[in-house]
Amino acid sequence: MIFIQLRAVLIISILTILFLSYCAFSAYRINKDRESDDPKKKDFAPLAPWLTPATPFIWMGRMLILAPWSILFGIFLILFPFILIIFHPLPENDPITRFLLKVGNGVLKINTWLLHALGLHTKPI
Repeated sequence: MIFIQLRAVLIISILTILFLSYCAFSAYRINKDRESDDPKKKDFAPLAPWLTPATPFIWMGRMLILAPWSILFGIFLILFPFILIIFHPLPENDPITRFLLKVGNGVLKINTWLLHALGLHTKPI
């Protein structure tokens, strides 16, 4: 049963690669025959159509390389603020911390009042 599905995937993949190759070669041929002053003429590399059959494999390889790095970067982004908070406690009598607390408490009070005015916060301020 699985061989039938693999066979179907293989046939569809080959047909897709052939179709993409045909499109690339046709577009390159038509573009090459255009006049040099035609605004629709593009400057494609001569080997670009020949690279078309390998393009899906190149993209799959790039995704296989990109996926683990993306996951590691996401983990880093999630853990980095916690690492900063855990390893750098602020003393409460520091002038910078007192300023941050004063501004932060004011902003939180205003936001709480706005939520209360909108009816999204039921506890009194």
